[in-house]
Amino acid sequence: MSKGRRHVLTGMVALLAVTLTLSACSTNNTSSNGESVSPPATGQNNPVNGESSAADETIDPLGKYDPPIDLSVVRSTEWLTFDDENTIDDNIWYDAYLRDLGIKVSNMWTVPSGEAFQSKLNVSISSNDIPDLLNVNAIQLKTLVEAGMIEDLTEIYEKYASEELKEIMGQDNNQAIHASSFDGKMYAIPALTPAIGTLKMLWIRQDWLDKLKLQPPQTTEEVLQIARAFTNDDPDGNNKKDTYGLSVNKDITSMWNAPGVDGLFQGFGAYPGSWIQDSSGKVVYGSILPEMKPALQMLNQMYKEGLIDKEFGVQDSTKVFESLNAGKTGMFYGDFASPIYANKDTILNVDGAVWNAYPLPSVDGTPANAYLGSTASSFFVVKKGYKNPEAAVKLANYWVHTQYVDVDRSLGQNAETGVAYYPYAILSFSPPLIHLNIYNEVIQALKDGDTSTISEDSQIKIESIKAYRENPKDVGGWLTDRIFGAGHSALEVVASYLDNDLYVNNALNVPTTPTMSEKMSTLNKMEITMMTRIIMGDVGIEEFDKFVQDWNRQGGEQITKEVNEMN
Repeated sequence: MSKGRRHVLTGMVALLAVTLTLSACSTNNTSSNGESVSPPATGQNNPVNGESSAADETIDPLGKYDPPIDLSVVRSTEWLTFDDENTIDDNIWYDAYLRDLGIKVSNMWTVPSGEAFQSKLNVSISSNDIPDLLNVNAIQLKTLVEAGMIEDLTEIYEKYASEELKEIMGQDNNQAIHASSFDGKMYAIPALTPAIGTLKMLWIRQDWLDKLKLQPPQTTEEVLQIARAFTNDDPDGNNKKDTYGLSVNKDITSMWNAPGVDGLFQGFGAYPGSWIQDSSGKVVYGSILPEMKPALQMLNQMYKEGLIDKEFGVQDSTKVFESLNAGKTGMFYGDFASPIYANKDTILNVDGAVWNAYPLPSVDGTPANAYLGSTASSFFVVKKGYKNPEAAVKLANYWVHTQYVDVDRSLGQNAETGVAYYPYAILSFSPPLIHLNIYNEVIQALKDGDTSTISEDSQIKIESIKAYRENPKDVGGWLTDRIFGAGHSALEVVASYLDNDLYVNNALNVPTTPTMSEKMSTLNKMEITMMTRIIMGDVGIEEFDKFVQDWNRQGGEQITKEVNEMN
């Protein structure tokens, strides 16, 4: 699995962690028994200050340091909430690290927002004043490697990583580890994320299709015809022409969120914002390929006919979600988590509303290939010269053990107050296949009626789906059903992509390149401007060819050269 696009990540994964779990646990935990257990007692051959008291093969991945070691970190408190017993400097996770691993965590500094965190972190990096362990983005990782400021973790990871950690890190065919490596050396532990969140699908108001006696679309032309019917044929029955066929927002395409229309482009075999491999094996940027043109022309046609909101160029996601949830738009291209943040309120606001997910329609009716993004959202690195660099790997082992092997629910959430504890962890990530594994359990259990062998999280989701079937206004149950359930659910579409190899591989295996770091932001703005102007009819399709020339001349050609040299 594992493909990559722009290294962009919104709060979607964090939202998934909070909303989909629906239980007092951490980020969508799965376990063999679902029981809350205490971490195991450490073995006799534990590492002490990075040394093993026996042969390497007897190293305990969860061995406790005695005496304890110190580890400094930096934190943002933007997404954290605290109860009476926890603070950013003294909390249940820091206590657990000290108790179970002998690692005493201290905050070198904290800031109240993610934006402030990035600003201060960049200053810390430039002044060579970084903590023992820190979480960085791809550009910062490259800077730290080139400056010689962080440890090579290659041998340390191989020596100390638990088998469970290695299995999770390998779920994407080691692509995230590859993104963490330079010249064959591993400099970071990647913060894995379920990249299936980048796989696009078409969400459609099934009740509108049924009312207008239409079939789900197989081709992009049928998408156009349905959009016309949803706009012109009064699908909501109020005798007014006040509905739209397709949602589009000002960003047009979006990797981690809806309602971008990159799914429509992918139906034409176009991959805006993505680095893909062409037929010759060269890595190319999807936004400059000729397959973009017919998709832009179709969007221009929809705009001219009023099938999309004429104000899309100034509307952010929030405005588009309002239209969806008011029952005014019948289709949008989204991801498997869309029911959480995009259209869930439709169920409360519109009687009889039914949303179904469908695979991407293609230009010729054959199965389209969806794009699957990078599994590496960020990177955990260790300061050069830190005495116990293996502590980072042991923290990763501890996360896996307490969250996915022998789940310790007490570290996930306060069952009484609902305060989430898992964000206090200083090294955390989500297995790439976690949601799909839960889906498979849920579907099988719903089919055969046996829940005796499935995880507690899967059982919770089954109960939530049953609650929705008894009460159609149960929003939590509805979104669980639309994501994990049977019958045109989101993960049913995802599974069909993966089972049938209907996805495009990420061809970008480096975090960034020198020219990309310098110029890609400007080129991205130029790209959005070009697409917006063509869609709105301010310029003709020939503007695309001019954009390609300008993109190459203003740095794109050099970026492409660097990508192919460094990849």
